[in-house]
Amino acid sequence: MKAVLIFLLLLLCISACAPTTKSPPVSNEEALEEVRIQKRMAAEEKTEQLKRLYRIGMPITAANAPLCGQKIWPYHGMMLESLSGVAEEFKDAMQIYYGLQNQLTVAYIAPGSPVEGKIVPGDQIVAVNGVSIPSGEKGKKKFYDVIWKDGRDVTLPITITVERGRKGAKQDITFNPPAACASFIAMEDDDDVNAYADSANIVFTTGMLRYAADDGEVAAIFSHELAHNVRLHAQIREINIFLSQIVGVIIESALGLDLYDRLGGLAGSAFSQAKETEADYVGVYMLARAGYDLDKAMQFHRRFGATYPQSIHLAGTTHPSSVKRFLSIKKTVAEIKDKQTRGLPLVPEEKTGDDILRDLDKMN
Repeated sequence: MKAVLIFLLLLLCISACAPTTKSPPVSNEEALEEVRIQKRMAAEEKTEQLKRLYRIGMPITAANAPLCGQKIWPYHGMMLESLSGVAEEFKDAMQIYYGLQNQLTVAYIAPGSPVEGKIVPGDQIVAVNGVSIPSGEKGKKKFYDVIWKDGRDVTLPITITVERGRKGAKQDITFNPPAACASFIAMEDDDDVNAYADSANIVFTTGMLRYAADDGEVAAIFSHELAHNVRLHAQIREINIFLSQIVGVIIESALGLDLYDRLGGLAGSAFSQAKETEADYVGVYMLARAGYDLDKAMQFHRRFGATYPQSIHLAGTTHPSSVKRFLSIKKTVAEIKDKQTRGLPLVPEEKTGDDILRDLDKMN
């Protein structure tokens, strides 16, 4: 009985602390409608962010094909999506408000695309060069398997069959694609200010796209990541890790020392700052070839250092410090402007044998 009285007294005390104003009630129906509105807004924001990345990035890949060696593919300038590739919470909004379906759909066309004026957003791709395109994410893989084959001339004509409008009238669109650097473009829903390249993809976080408010800054970051892919930095890192781990297995077998993970980690971080510096250097050339204002883009690293003052030092980490990156890029801009004044090709300078020997001497 005493316990019940104590509980009732406690309940009375708690209820006395409750708010006393009369807020208007909200029904579940009203809340569900607001859920739909906010999901639509979220889907619209993410779609516009990805379109912005394609609008800036795709022309850069097309402008720099001569710097990409064999890592090129046919340039179409389209952002291709399917409903199955959309996060579950946004599928309804993308289907209702943007008409996205499971069939591979043209969501956006970058300025200067070879299909501009021929294919329009909302067209569904049902075949390429006479090969049927399945629905879902398999459709995107099939699309690239058809247009991008080893040994195929990337500038050969491509015929895309699309279904347009509610009646689904089919049309064959043929175009002659220029070459472009081969890298997929993707966006991660992450508030971290980051971008990275993994040899096949260039990935921006939503946090980076919000931070880089100026298109020139996005272009500078994109060019840097494209340079990583073109210079095969990710592949070289994986090869180094693989070879070092083989050495680790041999050492463990011979001496009983477990160095497998340690050697792999050392190999993975080897020349990390040098690779970042090279990506900065080649990336500025790519930026210039795409026609961007180098002075404006150069300021990104100075602004980044001001935003993240922990990067303002001389040592650097996996990346050079913001101080050294800014000064190195500044010198690269001067080098490029000199070439532009003299009418020289905008091609990065490669190291000579003597340059490599001097670098080895510095390491000893």
